This record gives sequence, structure tokens and C-alpha cells, in this order.
Amino acid sequence: MDARETAPSPERNKQPILEVLARVLPPRGLVLEIGSGTGQHVAHFARALPAL
Repeated sequence: MDARETAPSPERNKQPILEVLARVLPPRGLVLEIGSGTGQHVAHFARALPAL
């Protein structure tokens, strides 16, 4: 990725957010992500939670 496709803040907070999501979301299902900005969060979450 180049600088146009990333932002520093999602890189810093994606893992702490994922830890919360893993606790509160069901193990399987569908998730609709809205307002993804650069998409860095959703890409990280999708790799870590493939059943969602």
C-alpha cells in the first residue's frame, strides 16, 4: 500500500478494536461495514474473523 491508501490511526487501533469485536460479535454470521474510510479496519477484521 502507498500513503494514499493508508492512514496511521487505523494501523494503531485495529488490534484493540478487533479484540473487542471478537468478544462481542457472534462466532458466525454476516456483518455490514459502513463508512469504512480507507478500509484498513475491515480488511484486518475480515482476515482475523473469517466466519463473519
